[in-house]
This record gives sequence, C-alpha cells and structure tokens, in this order.
Amino acid sequence: MDKPYVLVVETKKGVFQELLSWNTRDKPWKIKAVTDIRSAVGFVRQHEVAVVVIYCGEDPDSWQPFLTWLKGYESVVIRLSVAAQEAQTDPALVEIHPILAANCSTRELVSAIDRGFQAWAWLQERPMMEALLAELRYLPSPPSLYFALREEINSPGSDLRRVAALLARDASLVARLLRVANSGFYARPRQITNLQEAVGLLGLDLVLGIVLSAHLFDHLPAPGLNLEELWKHNFAVAGMAQYIARMKGCSPELINAAGLAGLLHDLGSLVLLANLPGSYPGLIRKSQADERQLIQLERKQWGGGHAEVGAMVLSLWNISDPVVEAVALHHDLDADSFQQAQPITQAVFVSELLVNEFTNQTRQAVTEDESDILSLVDPTIRSACVPMLAAALK
Repeated sequence: MDKPYVLVVETKKGVFQELLSWNTRDKPWKIKAVTDIRSAVGFVRQHEVAVVVIYCGEDPDSWQPFLTWLKGYESVVIRLSVAAQEAQTDPALVEIHPILAANCSTRELVSAIDRGFQAWAWLQERPMMEALLAELRYLPSPPSLYFALREEINSPGSDLRRVAALLARDASLVARLLRVANSGFYARPRQITNLQEAVGLLGLDLVLGIVLSAHLFDHLPAPGLNLEELWKHNFAVAGMAQYIARMKGCSPELINAAGLAGLLHDLGSLVLLANLPGSYPGLIRKSQADERQLIQLERKQWGGGHAEVGAMVLSLWNISDPVVEAVALHHDLDADSFQQAQPITQAVFVSELLVNEFTNQTRQAVTEDESDILSLVDPTIRSACVPMLAAALK
C-alpha cells in the first residue's frame, strides 16, 4: 500500500532545503515538493495528501489562494505553515492548522508533520469527526508572543528578566499572570507585584500555558458564554491538578504540565462555540450546562466532542503527549482505566470532579465510577480542596 503524501509547497526557493534532504524513509508518509500553488492544486487532486507544508511569506498572493482552496477541498488535509514574522498576524492564516516560525528547526518541523499526520490518520477512522473538522472555519494558532517566548526560553543565555520584558508588552496578560500568582493555590506570605517574581513562581511551562489560554479567551468569539466564569473554572482545575501532581511526587516538569492541561482542558468547547454559533449553544442548553451530558450529546451528533477537538488542536500545536492525553480523557476514565492512566491524566480528571463538586456544576448524581475514583484520592487532598478552591474562586 502506497504511503500518503506530505506535500511541501516552496513559495520561496530553498526555504525547505534541509527538510527535503531529511531522512524520512522510516516515516509512514513520503514527501513531494512543488514550487507554486498551481502545481500544488494539481497534485492534491491526483494523490492522497495527508499534510501540506507551505511557506507563508510577505506576499500573501503566493500562498493565500491555495489555502482558501484547500480548506474547501472535499477531503480533510492538515495544513501546516512556516510563516515569516511579517505574515504571522495575517488574518488569512486562520486557514492554517499549526503555524511555525520561519526560524524553527527542521527537527521541530518534522515533529509537527508527524503530529499532523497522526491527526489525519485518526480522522480517517472517524468519518463523522472528519466531517465536523471540515465545518470548522477557524482553528486557533498560538500568538506571535508565544513564539517569541519559546525562542527566548530555548536560547542559551535565557533568563527570567528577558522573559518578563517580553510579557510586559501585554498589560492585560501581566494582570492575569499576577492574578494567578496571587491566587489561593500559591499561598504566599505577601502579595506579588513584580512580574519577574511571578514568572519564577509559576514556572515557564505554566506561563506559556497562560499565554495560550489568554490568547484563546481574547480572540475566540464565544457568543452566549460567560468567559470570566469559564476562565475561573479552567484556572481552578489547573491549580488543583498542579496540587495533586505535587502531592503525588511528580517532577516539576509534570507538575507544570498538569497545570497546562488543566488550563486548556475545555479548549475544544471554545473552538466549537466559535465555529458553530448556530448549533453548539443549543447542545449546551440541552445539556443544562452539565458537561457529562454535553459530551454524550456531542458524541451522538459528531462521533466525538470537545475533548477530542481540544486534544487534536493541542496535538497540532506540538504540545507534549501527556498534556494532549489529559485533555482527551478528561471525561473518559472509569475506575479501572483511571488506575492505568498517566499521573497528569489522573490529576486533571480528579480536579475536574472536585471543582464541579465544589461549584455544584454537575447536576447529575456522581456516577459509580466517579465515586470509586474519588475514593482513591488521598483524604489530605480532599480536605485541602475546599479552602484552596474557596480562595482561588473568590
């Protein structure tokens, strides 16, 4: 059986030279390169293409028409852009799935292609979800600040002062970071007012997560949704997930990843609201704001729901596998699978139960599986939950 293609569209000569010489013999896909959008259209029509990689430069006419055509194509193709700095804020890039900075490494690019191919292969087995994805006009991409922060964090001489200087460009983001740092989950003897100190307390992974989360809340239109309450809910799940991971003895990296997964666990709901304003609010109303009922309605209609959509977007962003898994399964564990799940997945699942229990957001009675899972939670965590959530959600 022939391998599906990754189509590389070199709208700027030589920009993908290293990628095209990369050894991809063992990959489940093969590469084909073209240099213009007319050739790209012809190739897509004649071959099975899983992922398109295209360079988006200063001239949108060299790439924008192809992306618009590709989005309307009869088969779903994952669209991956390597974008020049001048193009990263171009509104036309809403036609793209993941966006990478032009100076990304070839290793990062190959990893993003692998993630895109995995998403494509997953969709091939779920035609209803493939049809749903085709309906989504807008899939969010990380903001330019996220790329700048990643570049600074990964640079040899990186320090918190320069990270804080980048963050300081966005006053609303600074306010949100300070608010998190001074929340009940980080019981400090005094109020933190210094941004650099807040970054040091929260950790760089969680700061990146807050940048992503704030961008989504600010740029995804969500008609009829109280975004402030949703932010509080997601932040509470993130804080509890970090606390649980810390109590379970997880590494600092996993503790930060638990916070990121908690912050973004309802990303899929935002994406669906932004893209389906005519139908998705009706599902929310029918579920009476009960997430367990909502996920059942989503899966009946589309074969998948907000958990799967959110996990797919995070996978396309090249977010780590433990975070993607935690988001994908935050409604889907029973007593047996819970004990086999990764620590981050366990932490986010339990946090969601505890936050909903505290805020009375679940109208249905706790299921037998949920009750069994909660019985496995350390009593110390349960007793700490109420005062921590009371302080965090005030």
